[in-house]
Amino acid sequence: SQSTAGAKAVADEVSRRTANPDVKSFAARLGSDYATMQTGLSSVVMPMQTTLPHEVPAKELSTLIEIQNVRPQRLEQKYLKASLKQTIRIIKYFKAEIKSGRDPAIQKFAIETLPVVEGHLEKARSLYRAVEKKT
Repeated sequence: SQSTAGAKAVADEVSRRTANPDVKSFAARLGSDYATMQTGLSSVVMPMQTTLPHEVPAKELSTLIEIQNVRPQRLEQKYLKASLKQTIRIIKYFKAEIKSGRDPAIQKFAIETLPVVEGHLEKARSLYRAVEKKT
């Protein structure tokens, strides 16, 4: 989806710019997982003849521009805060889809992918707390 494409672009930028090895690793993992989700979701919606946009949506583009202009000391904090918000939105969407979605293929995708996204949330929270202590 647009959101995963945008989140991948942001993760790639942070991975390129951060000096913090834990945040770099997290951003790289997130970028890779979002690319995998994009591919998986595309395979689910392709039979429905629905196309997924590949441009970076406004919300993620705004975050991308913001992190490109932020001082390195604040980069990790801003990125992790944005990642937490994004991940919580994805989890809410997946849970709603699992509970009341109408398409079994999308429900299956949400069921299979939810644990990965919940892992992202746990890691982002842990890293955010660690980065907050340093500032």
